[in-house]
Order: sequence, then C-alpha cells, then structure tokens
Amino acid sequence: MKKTGLLLCFLLVGGISLHATIRIVAVTPASSEYCEGSITIEATGSAGPFRIQLLGAGGFLEERSLTGPIETFSGLCTGAYTVLVYNALGCAKTLFATVAVETPGAVAPVAAPNAALPASLPEGNRFSLRARPNPFSADFQLDVFWDRPEQETLHIEVFNALGQLVHTRSLDAVSGQNTVSIQPTGPNAGGLLHIRARDASGRKAGLRVVQVKE
Repeated sequence: MKKTGLLLCFLLVGGISLHATIRIVAVTPASSEYCEGSITIEATGSAGPFRIQLLGAGGFLEERSLTGPIETFSGLCTGAYTVLVYNALGCAKTLFATVAVETPGAVAPVAAPNAALPASLPEGNRFSLRARPNPFSADFQLDVFWDRPEQETLHIEVFNALGQLVHTRSLDAVSGQNTVSIQPTGPNAGGLLHIRARDASGRKAGLRVVQVKE
C-alpha cells in the first residue's frame, strides 16, 4: 500500500496539486519581545483529509490534522518556517514562510496577493498563545486567547527540546483573554521550551519560549 501511494504521488504531476488547493494565505509578524507571529494555511480539495507539519530552524515543531479548510499556527517567533502538507496518500506539498519582525504601522505580509485572511480569524480572536516575559527565568505569564463563546477546559503541556514533558496543567478558559502562570521546574526544564495548549476537540495552539536558569 505504501509503495502504491508513492507511485501515485510520482505519477501525479505536481504531487497533490491536481486534486487540492494548498497555499499559505497569511503570515503575521512577531514583535522583537514576544513570539506572537502566525502562519495561516488553506488546504481544500478531494485529496484530503490533510495533515500539516510545521518545521522551524531547529527542526520539527508540531503536526496537526485539518478539521476544516483553514489552519493557523500561532505563537511563532521570528524566523523561517517550512510547512509540509500531506494528503490521504501521503503525498506532500512543501511551502515556505518567514515570520518577520513587526514594524509599527506596517501591514503584515500576505503570501498570496489576492488572498485575504478569513474574517473568522481576526487578530486577537483566534485560539492562540502569548508568553511574557520571553525569555524568562523562573516563571512566565501565559496569555491564552480563546475563540469560542462557551467555557472549556484546556490542557497545557510544556516540552523541552528533546520532546520530554516538563510541566502540565489545565485551564478553564472563557471567551477572550485568559492568563495563567507557568513555572517549569525539574532537571529537564530549561533552554528552548515548546508550549502546547489543546482543547477537547483536539485543536492546538503552540508557542516557543526560552528559559534561562540563574
């Protein structure tokens, strides 16, 4: 089955492009202080269901299965990212995006000139994370922007660069901004950490922070 899938990928000119529309529709910048950039990807067509992998300069960051045509990876620091979109056969399309440093008064760069950010995803009204301060020493405040009207319990996990779980907690989120204190401790904490918040339906929001131990 795997060989058959690979053969079909090879025979389809352009990979999955004949059966799907795969593109980055928007990239928002991050400030020099906070990792608050985002990349929004659109994946539609009969080649689904689709799954997306996000890679940064340090390698793999996160994988998601699409539950709709639009998926946003938020809480991103400045830098270059690679997006791999896989269809049901395992064929992949590779996209590239750069989260730039936010310039006051500047318009966020949009990958496709005629593609506007969907109205359902305005800034501050989507499931996203923000950490302050970042970098941090002992603890930091995690702002969780919840985009649904009903209250829901979110699960927050903190992983180190090796993928080891170093901290976990839950948050009863209400619509809008929620703030919780995060204090990763133990011998495996420190350095580059990946924060992941997950709701009951499996939607995820991610963020990278740096812990500098005194």
